[in-house]
Amino acid sequence: MVKNRIQLAMILLVLAAFALRMHRLDYQALRGDEAFALIFAQQPLGEMLPSLATGEPHPPLYYATLHLWTSLLGQGEFAARFLSVFASVLTVLLIYRLGAALGEVKIGWLAALLGTINPFLIWHGQDVRMYSMLACLGLGSVWLFSSLLSGVAPGREGKSRRKSLWAGYVILSVGVLYVHYFSLFILAVENLTFFCLYLFPGRGEDDTDDFAPAGFVIRPAGVDKGQRHLLRRWCVSQAIIAILYVPWIVYVGKFMLGHTKDWIEPVSLLSFLKRFFAVYSLGTTIPHDRAGLLVWAFILTFLLGCYGLTRLSKEKAVTLGTYLLLPTAGIWLISLFRPIFDERYLIIVAPAYCLFLALGLGVLFQQRCPELCRKAVERLTTLARWQSSGARSALAEGETGSTGWRLAPVVAGGVLLALMLASSGYSLFNYFYVSAYAKSPNWRALVTTLRRQSAPGDLVIHNYPDPALQYYLQDELPLVVLPTDSPLDPVATAEALAKLAAEHQRLWLVPQPSALWDANGFVESWLDRHCDKVHQEAVGALSLSLYLTPSVFLSQMTPLDARFADKVELLGYRLATDVTGPQSGVLTTAPNTALRLTLYWHVLAPLEISYTVFTHLLDANGQLWAQKDNLPVRGSYPTTEWRVGETIVDKYDIVVPPDAPAGQYELEVGLYDVTTGQRLPLVETGSDGERGGREERVLLSDRIVVK
Repeated sequence: MVKNRIQLAMILLVLAAFALRMHRLDYQALRGDEAFALIFAQQPLGEMLPSLATGEPHPPLYYATLHLWTSLLGQGEFAARFLSVFASVLTVLLIYRLGAALGEVKIGWLAALLGTINPFLIWHGQDVRMYSMLACLGLGSVWLFSSLLSGVAPGREGKSRRKSLWAGYVILSVGVLYVHYFSLFILAVENLTFFCLYLFPGRGEDDTDDFAPAGFVIRPAGVDKGQRHLLRRWCVSQAIIAILYVPWIVYVGKFMLGHTKDWIEPVSLLSFLKRFFAVYSLGTTIPHDRAGLLVWAFILTFLLGCYGLTRLSKEKAVTLGTYLLLPTAGIWLISLFRPIFDERYLIIVAPAYCLFLALGLGVLFQQRCPELCRKAVERLTTLARWQSSGARSALAEGETGSTGWRLAPVVAGGVLLALMLASSGYSLFNYFYVSAYAKSPNWRALVTTLRRQSAPGDLVIHNYPDPALQYYLQDELPLVVLPTDSPLDPVATAEALAKLAAEHQRLWLVPQPSALWDANGFVESWLDRHCDKVHQEAVGALSLSLYLTPSVFLSQMTPLDARFADKVELLGYRLATDVTGPQSGVLTTAPNTALRLTLYWHVLAPLEISYTVFTHLLDANGQLWAQKDNLPVRGSYPTTEWRVGETIVDKYDIVVPPDAPAGQYELEVGLYDVTTGQRLPLVETGSDGERGGREERVLLSDRIVVK
């Protein structure tokens, strides 16, 4: 009956784990790393290997598996993410098996429960990356390792079964090594544990601990033949693993030794511990201030788990302790010299962390709750009878106090478990339903907008190499990533943009801020200065802008022939309003609305002075009613930086004041030196070709009527 209940409980947990990982599986768009994995995995396997030794710092197993998986099920988000779902659900089952082997069934079940609702494992269980597979295969390797040390084959004993265990251990160990390079820590855990127990053997099978009676085969000196046999098999298995893995290390060694992650920063011990407990307990979808409070339930349970570790047999304590602490401490120590710490890289210890939490709860739940409650009720009933008859004894008082003290740990364990479940649920709710914690911008909506508004010949420019845009565009529109590298080369990037502007009539820009790539928005600034932005739209957290190139906006502008001191020429302008468009040179507007003025300058000679552009709204009597004076291109491009031959797009929003009377108005434009107030003179050319007049402004031909 007990066995059936355990099986039923595990079936329910596995179903719950599957349901949580399937929930809204393809609701969010692929993030950049996911899209890269899918695009990369579409390559033929023969072309994939050279890339893994020159550009992509990961082993081939996950990509090869994803290649075969998507070949069968398709390239969609749901199919690709389902591979991680499968690995993540299997991880929950393996957590139970390892917990039951190292502690007892209750510990395994509690650990599996915590793994089922762990936000960090669920997040990666819905991600098209190798991290769920890394956790799964690493955990499987450790579980088979512990089974080999215990000498008990799951299911039935026997020589053939033990051989199968050894073969499975080698396969899983080699497999996890070919998923991620940090899985070398798994091999280090197993070897350190093995030789520690071999050199300093435990108590043997006859010893018991507080959680389970099973022990390990490694015994005190006295069964030397068995020890030598186990040592020989262990050395053979490690040799096979090395033979199968070392050639790959040699193949990629030069590239990996020189590879760095510029976005990973050094981390102090305190910061490391804060991130460790917060992320592995609550994931990344809770505000930092709230996470700092909620995580204390996990920390307290973890500390109790450390105490529970001391109550296990030496063999089990060393296995589980090394599993968690060696990779964690090793990565932090290495990060002191070469920053490599990122929580996802250390996902191999997430199952061990769940086991520690389960041990902590096991310390509190070590009494049988139903039996304890039954005895408590009986004693309280007896005490009530004695009190009703006026009898009270010291023994009764002692038993009542004892019952209360024995109930306290169980109640504390229930409170801690409830807090952990509630905190995890809060994090998962944010992950599934709060857009601020979405793992990716809404690339699908942005690409839909592009498809709807694009025209033949359009080009899309992306200022960050996010593969998600490439994945969703599917070559329907040409896509160019500029800058092509980081740090940005301003000269090369400007030349590339100028070439694209000369070859296309319309350019779409998807600006994506990044501290490591076009951090100052060079691409957007260049387009704002040299192309005419005619449309901008927010699509969720993303932005989309449409620019007309010179070949288009010069043909659509109202032309002018205005030269200022033979240094700069105002080629023309475009004027619009929020109320209505211009008709026959007359623009109708209303008070408290904006006039949208775009000026097109052409640089004839270098300008040594930083001139300010003035745009003035004048009534029929020449009275000034509104103005917008600033450095060109909204103050971002001083005239001293203008280069000869450039065509510059300069935009102004001039607000008609609320008290402006109805009537006809006009705009005047010019340049002046802000330090002296002197305006740059306008040189006019007459019909006979001779220059005459000395104006300091240009009156635009469109007339503005305020109603």
